[in-house]
Amino acid sequence: MLLGVLLGMGRMSSDQEVIAARACGISLHRLALPVMILAMAIYPFALMLAMKSSPLANVRLRGLIFELTRTSATSTVAEKIFQSEHSRLTLYFERAEPTGSRLTTSWCRMPGPRGQIDDRCETGILISHQNDSA
Repeated sequence: MLLGVLLGMGRMSSDQEVIAARACGISLHRLALPVMILAMAIYPFALMLAMKSSPLANVRLRGLIFELTRTSATSTVAEKIFQSEHSRLTLYFERAEPTGSRLTTSWCRMPGPRGQIDDRCETGILISHQNDSA
């Protein structure tokens, strides 16, 4: 909206239409009146969009991303590579099913109360948990 007003008034000024309107007795307030009326008409819609729709869309997007990650948790990790982006967990697996979270020949290392815990198994399931505080 601001960009449109600036471009329109700038064009009127560069074409010297503002000077012609002033010469005809039209004040700057009268020139700005249609812009102000339009801005007041659009303001409630813009306020609703910023206060209601945008946060609701962000919540829905977060839920959609979680659901996608939960149903296909292996899509974010690569096979046959040690994954240690998270400082507390190291994950390795030979193969993952493309439809979900089942891993074959997996190995996991995480810190425990008495040091490192290593876990190796032939098949495993990767489970994601949603963090509501984020």
